[in-house]
Amino acid sequence: LPPPPRRPRRRRGLGFRVVDPARVFGGAMLRCLCGAGGFGTTVRPSELGAAAREASASVKALRCERLLLVRDLQNATRNRGKVQLVRDTACGRRLMAVKRMPTSWVRSGPAEFDECYPTATERPWVDVAILRSLDAKGFSYACKLHGIFRSGEETLIATSFCAGGDLFEWCFSDDGPAPGPQREAQILPMAAQLFDALRWLHDLGIA
Repeated sequence: LPPPPRRPRRRRGLGFRVVDPARVFGGAMLRCLCGAGGFGTTVRPSELGAAAREASASVKALRCERLLLVRDLQNATRNRGKVQLVRDTACGRRLMAVKRMPTSWVRSGPAEFDECYPTATERPWVDVAILRSLDAKGFSYACKLHGIFRSGEETLIATSFCAGGDLFEWCFSDDGPAPGPQREAQILPMAAQLFDALRWLHDLGIA
């Protein structure tokens, strides 16, 4: 394979993105590798810590009438909640994917969460920090974080909604051609986009 370019490239127009990037990239298993990539754009642990603290400070109170439920998307059992498709009446009725989790699990912020759940494999504040950091660096393959809200006993993380579904459901669906050249041609742009996204993540120091 030829050596990678000095800076990651973006591919646009391939038409495949995921509802929840955590299901492709491993959720809280994403970790920051200090010094990886070597291009001066690495996401460092101190940067993630600052992003997590900024995220917790940005939490807003949510009026119940702001979000209109469209349908449930999936359960988020490891985060003790679920993901729903909603319309945001405060922003032109745009569609968003909202992960609803009990505040007793998410806690008030990353410091309290780490104190209460030091061995947890799911770390919602780390996930949010990574999304914020990727967005700041122009990473185009992750959903956009629209905000974090608190309503009663729940904390909601709102991201952009990608109507194509997620990669795992697509792989196991009955849609599309049977295995063969036609199916390989259909998968090719998705595979190219996925590998490009993974290389970009590694160049940023995230694996």
